[in-house]
Amino acid sequence: EEREMLRKERSKQLQQSPTPTCPTPELGSPLPSRAGSLTDEPADPARVSSRQRLELVALVYSSCIAENLVPNLFLELFFVFQLLTARRMVTAKDSDPELSPGVLDSLESPLFQSIHDCVFFAVQVLECHFQVLSNLDKGTLKLLAENERLLCFSPALQGRLRAAYEGSVAKVSLAMPPSAQAVSFQPETDNRANFSSDRAFHTFKKQRDVFYEVLREWEDHHEEP
Repeated sequence: EEREMLRKERSKQLQQSPTPTCPTPELGSPLPSRAGSLTDEPADPARVSSRQRLELVALVYSSCIAENLVPNLFLELFFVFQLLTARRMVTAKDSDPELSPGVLDSLESPLFQSIHDCVFFAVQVLECHFQVLSNLDKGTLKLLAENERLLCFSPALQGRLRAAYEGSVAKVSLAMPPSAQAVSFQPETDNRANFSSDRAFHTFKKQRDVFYEVLREWEDHHEEP
C-alpha cells in the first residue's frame, strides 16, 4: 500500500511541468526540482577506475550469491539493478577528478565513486548470474535487454538477454494466492527464550510463516510445467 501511494504521488509530480517553477538565480546553475529533473549522467566504459579491483569484488560478491551466502537473492538483484540504473552520483565532491593510476589502484581509494564504476560492477555481477536472470519474467527481461548501459558495457550479455526474452514464457501472476494457515508452534525452537529480543522473535515468526507458505506452494505445483 505504501509503494502504491508513492507511485501515485510520483505520477502526480511527473504530470506537472518538468521545468522548475521557481526563478533561476542569476548566479550559479539552475536548481533541480523535487520532481526529479536531474539529467542522467552517461556511463562510459573507458572511464572506469580501479577496473581490476572492481572485477575482484564482483567475483567475490557473485560467489557469495552463488553459494547461497546472502539472506535474500532478490534483495541482492535489487541492489545490482540500482547500481545499473543510477542516474548520477551525489557526493561531497560532485566531480570526476583525474586521479593518477597509483591513487586509483590504491587499496585505500574507495570504490563506487562514479557512475562508470557502479555500472561496470553491476554488469560484471549480472554476467555471472545470467542463469538467474534468464528465469525472470518476460517484462523484466525486456527492460534489461533494452537497457542502453548494458548494451554499452556488455553487448554479449545484452544479446543473451534479448534471446532469453524472445524465448521466455514466464509471466507475473497478478492474482494473489490465498494466505497459508498458521504454522504449528514448536516449543523446542520457537519459544521466546531462544531469541535475543522481542523484535527478533516476531521477525522469526513472520519469516517462518512466509517460508512454509512458499514450501506449500512448491509442494502443490512443482510437478507442473
